[in-house]
Amino acid sequence: MSRLSCLAVLLIAVPACALAQCTGGIAVVKDVNVTAAPVGYEVVYTIQVSNNSDCSVYLVDMDDSVLGDLTEFFEPELPPGALDVREFHYTIQAGDPDPLENTVIALYTDDFGSDYMDTDIATVDVLHPSFTITVDCLGVLPPPSTDAEFELVVSNTGDVALNFVFMGCPGLPEPQRLVPGEVLVHTLLAPCYGGEACVYVYAGATLPPGYGLDFILETGVQDCCSCEGAPVEEESWGTIKALYRS
Repeated sequence: MSRLSCLAVLLIAVPACALAQCTGGIAVVKDVNVTAAPVGYEVVYTIQVSNNSDCSVYLVDMDDSVLGDLTEFFEPELPPGALDVREFHYTIQAGDPDPLENTVIALYTDDFGSDYMDTDIATVDVLHPSFTITVDCLGVLPPPSTDAEFELVVSNTGDVALNFVFMGCPGLPEPQRLVPGEVLVHTLLAPCYGGEACVYVYAGATLPPGYGLDFILETGVQDCCSCEGAPVEEESWGTIKALYRS
């Protein structure tokens, strides 16, 4: 056999794929199901890795700046054209920065020792909804009134608008929105029964509809006034009447 024919045999025996490196790469896409969320809310991150090369790639490392090391959750090998999609749940913490930027870095390699890396960022604005509510007795109105007067104060102390609803005693404010820093002051009247007048107020606050979040803050407050010396008031409960004296 001549040297030329021997060389021809060697060329035929070598696999065609070993004569060229892989072309293409990987692509990482990270999404989150909301753009803003309050502390304590659970958000859902989606991480998608696609192999856009013409050969299989092998996972080396999948690291996330918030979620940590995610390598164990992804497939160790991605054939050409394959996708690997995973979901991760995370609860917004009080100490998280605002905005919360979450970066994922994916590193793969191939049979030829070439590395493939891609990264993506998902951002969530961290909201801090909060409010205060107080109700205080201002005193008993002069005769012939049988009522005591109370002052209800609601303050939006957070960084996002809140939609309020109120329940409890009669005469409460209508549902309304308070922007950050806004204060609602409302006067309530309560009749004197059995020597005192009391009011109870429940307040529930939700985020505006534009956020698309099922989130509520709620609390209740109560205060009472002594009605010593106030006129007698008759109260009707259905068909039963009771007479209360101070």
